[in-house]
Amino acid sequence: MPRITHGDEMHRDAGGGGLPWEEDPGDPGVGGRLQSGYSIVRSFAGDAYLVLNANLAALSSGDDSLILSANQETPGGSSSAKIYMYGGHGLVIPLLTADPAGGDSEVGQVYYNSTDDKFRAYENGAWVDMIGAGSGSSTNLTSSSFVRDDLFGTSTPYDGSVTAVSANGGGLVGGTGTAAHPGVVNLDTGTSSTTGRCVLAASSESVRFGGGAVEYGGVFIVNALSDGTDSYTLRAGFGDNTSGEFTDGVYFRYTHSVASGNWQGVARNNSVESAPLDTGVALDTNWHRYGFTVNAAGTSVEFFIDGVSVGTVNADIPTGRETRLHPMGIMKSAGSTSRVLSADAYWYHFEFTTPR
Repeated sequence: MPRITHGDEMHRDAGGGGLPWEEDPGDPGVGGRLQSGYSIVRSFAGDAYLVLNANLAALSSGDDSLILSANQETPGGSSSAKIYMYGGHGLVIPLLTADPAGGDSEVGQVYYNSTDDKFRAYENGAWVDMIGAGSGSSTNLTSSSFVRDDLFGTSTPYDGSVTAVSANGGGLVGGTGTAAHPGVVNLDTGTSSTTGRCVLAASSESVRFGGGAVEYGGVFIVNALSDGTDSYTLRAGFGDNTSGEFTDGVYFRYTHSVASGNWQGVARNNSVESAPLDTGVALDTNWHRYGFTVNAAGTSVEFFIDGVSVGTVNADIPTGRETRLHPMGIMKSAGSTSRVLSADAYWYHFEFTTPR
């Protein structure tokens, strides 16, 4: 039978068999290799990394990983090769008590959560249940709460009792969808005031963090950036005020004069925000998907833009006070030129630690 020794070479015992193996003519009976382009490779750039690789694909390094590769150089590559696993008693995936930390998570990762007795998958920047959950898709109100709306038209309330709240010339008007963004509404600041505003928000405070994992997501675009002439603030997520800064909330926030015009990730508890996050990502005038996940204990929130983690906040999440779903909103503070936030969709999913 073939074996891998401490020196990371493939050897063959006298009995042979098992793999398409050929001896090294220069070292008969000891050294050798797999035939027909098969290889077993270990150690890329010093990492503990084992690759079972058909067709000698070049694979990047990683930490303590096992990769089964069938002519595929990178995850998500275009190879049509398949990997087959046979076993009379099925495939057993990792058994964990909680979601892996954000830095150890990547799209497509799966495991079984022994605490909740559920299969979990990492998708769209967040851990979700594989059956009956994920981006508001759950229909089980015993174990979760969910809201989602694709914003077809301006008739409110939207899902989750979300309504448009506007003032000082601002308002909600119909937008123009695209093939990739069906159902678009415009939150317009108007032109009659320097403080025009329009926000989408639930009618009352009804969300309290700390009783299970909470996910928010929204897709939107702006027609122009805030500047010193026409200034505005964007907020998107959870917050309890439709006319100014939140008292309690977890949300994205942007204005040109703070954090060099980058998006901030904010957790605010009773008007205290001790550690707002500079995501390092500046607002632009393109479509983007914004999201964050608050952990089940309400002690940490991880922010994502287009599915990529942009950082974590570990303080001031309001677990003892209620807030409301506030999918997105724009508030003017200077200038009378219309500024528009075009919204495509929003969603919210609350997976309870203890079912109701």
